[in-house]
Amino acid sequence: MYYLTIGTYDGVHRGHLEIIKTLLKNASKLKVKSALIYFPIPPRFFLSGNIYGNLLTTPKERLEILRNEGIENISAIEFDKKISDMSADDFLKKILIEKYNVTGIVVGRDFALGHMREGNVHFLEKKSFEMGIEFKVVDFIRYEEHKISSSLIRNFLHKGDIEKANYCLSRAYFINGRVVRGAGLGKQIGFPTANLEIDPLKLTPHGVFSVEVLYNKKYYKGIANIGHRPTLNTLKSKLITEVHIFDFDKDIYGENIEIFFNAKIMDEMKFSSVKELVSKIKEDISYCRKLKNPPFTTAYGS
Repeated sequence: MYYLTIGTYDGVHRGHLEIIKTLLKNASKLKVKSALIYFPIPPRFFLSGNIYGNLLTTPKERLEILRNEGIENISAIEFDKKISDMSADDFLKKILIEKYNVTGIVVGRDFALGHMREGNVHFLEKKSFEMGIEFKVVDFIRYEEHKISSSLIRNFLHKGDIEKANYCLSRAYFINGRVVRGAGLGKQIGFPTANLEIDPLKLTPHGVFSVEVLYNKKYYKGIANIGHRPTLNTLKSKLITEVHIFDFDKDIYGENIEIFFNAKIMDEMKFSSVKELVSKIKEDISYCRKLKNPPFTTAYGS
């Protein structure tokens, strides 16, 4: 028997964490196990076909974060046409009730399931009452005048409002990837960079950022550039993610590192000469070294 919640949980932000808190509390009260079902690709992106460059957390990252929250059963449902066409009544009975022997359900106030989102909280409340299932709705957690949501955080990241995004997440936004070989010009101008191969599903904010880099269980300060490198233009306008790690001289080609965003320094810009670019990089590095760590957990978890 399970107390259950369901949603996309992309980002596992403060609003999600409040639902999980309620889930664990109510499961413990009823002496049943807790369960969470999530959609690896959010339904809105599946339906629009716009799945690349939009996820705050890849399915693998999301699962790792959720596991740290103490939920006893976590499973994924791939949102596809069959699920999209399923009525809310069928989804509730065939997916939730029969499979999990549910004794309670908790969701956020804007949750809906079934074809055309017909199964909103009013539907779920009515059906749960009819079946003798406890049903709880968690109100929105707000940041300033906004409800905290994955969409809000995506918007903050696109605008470069890293501190706001990190607050809403309750952790520093991160990307990770394998270090691959680039053109090597960073090293030639005195600032060697690690070029990352990023999961194409992942949202990558554009610009120059103060970051922390996790490699081999150790954190290093650094500065990252995500853009098209307009001054050097060595990669034919391909979007690149590169990071200069302070006080670091290891050969890490082929290895994975994680980058945690602390603050945006500037938008990427084209300089009139390499000399001008080098001068600005030195200035930005000096600024990043002086920045204090943000008041958020760097790694996974709340």
